[in-house]
Amino acid sequence: MKFHIKAFRHAMSAIMAFGVLTACASIPYPAHAQSQNNIPVIVMGEDEDPMSVGRKSDIFKRVMAELKDSMLRHGFRIRDEEMIAVDLGWKIVERRPKTQLVEAAKLANQEAKASLRSRALALFRIHANKKDLSYTTKVETRIAGELYDLESNEFLGSFELPKKTYSAPQ
Repeated sequence: MKFHIKAFRHAMSAIMAFGVLTACASIPYPAHAQSQNNIPVIVMGEDEDPMSVGRKSDIFKRVMAELKDSMLRHGFRIRDEEMIAVDLGWKIVERRPKTQLVEAAKLANQEAKASLRSRALALFRIHANKKDLSYTTKVETRIAGELYDLESNEFLGSFELPKKTYSAPQ
């Protein structure tokens, strides 16, 4: 299978354009996926940094779902880390470093079952800062990530969504 780096980068640019915390209900699905993108991808969140948003957080889950959904709409086949973990009897823990995520993706690729294997790895990190003001709380989020070819170990690029600022109740 030929790996289409240009198509992969194009899809990641589209993901950035959608914004990960935007509601998807109003975004129409295309009638057909682009078959050239038919690349199996696993999306994983790196949360080792104690200042990053952990995987148990609703924010993490929403970002993960939006990234996977956006890539699916652009014709990529998405491998779900938790489904793979269940099939292989793995326990997913919070606060894992990049090396453990890469190792998990590579171990899954060694399995005989094709539905467990991925060609590409999309890693992301979520950083959120909170500032208490006298009348509200200001929350700023930043999402950054990296793309890798799991067969060749090549770095394919990085992405970063624009910082977003939200107000929240105190």
